[in-house]
Amino acid sequence: MRICNKRFSKKKKNQKKNIINVQKINFKLGDASLDLRYLLDRGYSREQSVSIVGNRYNLNSKERNLLYRCIFSKRDVLVHINRLVSKKELEDKKLCIDGYNVLIIVESYLKGKEIILCDDGFLRDISGVYGKYRFGKISEKAVEKILKALKELRVREVEVFFDSRVSFSGQLSSYFMERAEGYNIPLKAVAVKQGDAMVLRCSGIPCSGDRSIIEKAEQIFDLAHYIIPEDDIVNYPSLINPRVLRQGLADASSELIRRY
Repeated sequence: MRICNKRFSKKKKNQKKNIINVQKINFKLGDASLDLRYLLDRGYSREQSVSIVGNRYNLNSKERNLLYRCIFSKRDVLVHINRLVSKKELEDKKLCIDGYNVLIIVESYLKGKEIILCDDGFLRDISGVYGKYRFGKISEKAVEKILKALKELRVREVEVFFDSRVSFSGQLSSYFMERAEGYNIPLKAVAVKQGDAMVLRCSGIPCSGDRSIIEKAEQIFDLAHYIIPEDDIVNYPSLINPRVLRQGLADASSELIRRY
């Protein structure tokens, strides 16, 4: 089945638009990361902390979004990486996939956008396309990459949940199931009103990089990190001010090396 709709139409050839210049990560952003972690460690809200730090260092909206999604308190870093399961633990298990979270980050990678390894060890796409998501040719390639990965992992069963508030989620769910048949994967995909809640209620291992899911799950697998090659990932903690490394922002990297 091919999803046919004007809003699913082909787009012009993608041009890479860097959100951060990985060759010129400056001391300002490194210091801002340290300050943000300091505030988070002391219980300030994420929104309030990013606003304070963003104003202090005169950060633009993309830099603020990077900090918002990729910097965590020391406690949260430890909690998040301790909930990560390795690929070896997935064989013959059921996976519960946060559909748009995984699909968008894999699609962003295929479009040449920057995929960030955040300081809690999870990959995130910081381009902010979620509410404006449209399925296209590259989306089809992303679906294939996800299905190939699921086949490699030898999982027993898969459920994929798409947010029904995003247009054509029902059609996308049907497309996912149709393509899964060719891989002989027992997969069910559905469009639901509360995707995050359904991923957590599902009797399997959640797959997502969404902070709200990570914080509530007992275990979690970063499926996008399994799919995307390390050479194509921006390791943010290793690029910013070296002082940040001494503050523990790279803790997740060593843990991931052990697990993957």
